[in-house]
Amino acid sequence: MRLVAGIGVAVAVAACLVAGEGTALATPTTGVNVDFADFSDVSSLSMVGATSVGAGSALQLTNNTDGNQAGAFWLTTPIDTTRDFASHFRYQTVAGTGSPGNGFTFTIDNAGTSALGSCGAGLGYAASACNANGAITPSEAYGFDAADGNAILDGTNGTLTDSGATYVDPHDGTFEQAWIDYDAVTHELSLYTADMNTPKPSTPTAQRTIANLSAWTGSTYLGFTGG
Repeated sequence: MRLVAGIGVAVAVAACLVAGEGTALATPTTGVNVDFADFSDVSSLSMVGATSVGAGSALQLTNNTDGNQAGAFWLTTPIDTTRDFASHFRYQTVAGTGSPGNGFTFTIDNAGTSALGSCGAGLGYAASACNANGAITPSEAYGFDAADGNAILDGTNGTLTDSGATYVDPHDGTFEQAWIDYDAVTHELSLYTADMNTPKPSTPTAQRTIANLSAWTGSTYLGFTGG
């Protein structure tokens, strides 16, 4: 997907989410293969909380008109957790006034398509002072924390921790991009980040071993949260 995340003004998602299952970046004949040119049609998404379609057919997870907001959206078709998946999205952040957002997450969610965490430091994923019971679990995530020096956060079962890595984003309205890949054999979740003019790096920005997704019961979904 092209996530246009208006951190500080809003967290918005505008186009080009490509989320496909398969080996590496191959597109299989079956599975979940999604490519949004924009979000003028959101019939295949579940939008939760403050999420709305904003300017340019971007998905806006929060806005700066009110404080204490959280939003999320989920692909309504579950993924096959026995297979690899690869995702690519681009996002845009701008420094804002009013009640700016903290950041957003890319989340693998086994709690359903209505799942939503807490506002502010919860990034719509974890619990925070806004909602002590807001953690999304079971889940795995990577967080982009614009309010904390562009820190990359590891998310597991609704808890966010510092990965020790950062991403580059000047918050000036330029587009950035990210890739998140899952290896169903090793259970490695790898995050790559770059500016819009740079191809996918060979070395991940962050990488870790997560839960064996195929051991989860019920349906598992991909989505974004923001707060």
